[in-house]
Amino acid sequence: MKQVRLDSLFDIQSGNGLALNDLDEGSIPFVSRGEKNNGIVAYVKKENLSPFPGHCITVALSGSVLESFYQDQPFYTAYHIAVLYPKSKMSREVMFFYCTCIRKNKYRYSYGRQANKTMRSLLVPSLDYAENIASKVSTIKKPSAGILKQSAIEIDVRNWQAFRYDEIFSISKGYFQRRPEADESIDAPRNIPFIGATEKGNGVTSWLSVPEISQQDDQLIQPKADGPIYNAHSITVSNNGSVGYAFFQSVPFTCSIDVNVLYLLDNKIISPYLAMFLCTAIELDRYRWNYGRKWTARRMANSIIKLPTDKEGKPDWDFMENFVKSQPYSKSL
Repeated sequence: MKQVRLDSLFDIQSGNGLALNDLDEGSIPFVSRGEKNNGIVAYVKKENLSPFPGHCITVALSGSVLESFYQDQPFYTAYHIAVLYPKSKMSREVMFFYCTCIRKNKYRYSYGRQANKTMRSLLVPSLDYAENIASKVSTIKKPSAGILKQSAIEIDVRNWQAFRYDEIFSISKGYFQRRPEADESIDAPRNIPFIGATEKGNGVTSWLSVPEISQQDDQLIQPKADGPIYNAHSITVSNNGSVGYAFFQSVPFTCSIDVNVLYLLDNKIISPYLAMFLCTAIELDRYRWNYGRKWTARRMANSIIKLPTDKEGKPDWDFMENFVKSQPYSKSL
């Protein structure tokens, strides 16, 4: 794979350097140095200064250093933001790829080591390579805001009941002490997500092949774990690092010991709609846990979750599913 300097592919400009508290609320995105919501922290009115045109990449040079996002519409920026315009024609899929490449260099920087002087010289894959990768990725489609159930459903939490986690979930600890390394000599599809203790990307930190998972040394494996490959239709919850973040896993996966794996008892299948409700309920208790107080599988078993119930006092799974189906974007789940 040929590598080239970032500034050979992009015209790199300095951002507007505007202060958000000096701007009025409006409809133009304001990009700051955060790592969420595509870097957008507010929407502001048009100033005398023209906004940057879309179809470019914004990169944080301080704060969340090297967080990179594709911007598809005009925008303003805060201080210490670089704006990258392609020197030759690029699709948005190719630019998404370069956002990922830039982020992969985050480890080189920190809050005290900014990227304003050295970002231009970062080495990234050539345009030919990027276009080849992008051609194999499905086009990103805008999700439908459609609703599956048109009737509005209201929630009254006053009648919810408390359950121990082990009363409704089968809880397993993760499998690997650390993420298995990719083996370039193995010619097999990497279609098994590895779930780690992160709050992003549905918990996925890498993709592995079945041979790469099975060849790991026994010393890396927890002997009492249920893995290494877990069944789909489960919920994973970080017990370390980004503690308490919960995600629905729709395909078979493997994970680290920093993750708890939850299945419903009585062999009930967790649907995407039920998972969205349960993940939200689980994350309401994130404030109770942190890096120094981990939410281990044993502690989770004794923890309490409050849920709506039916006439028999059991969790009302149908109500939870139907509530999510009554929300905007439920057709896209």
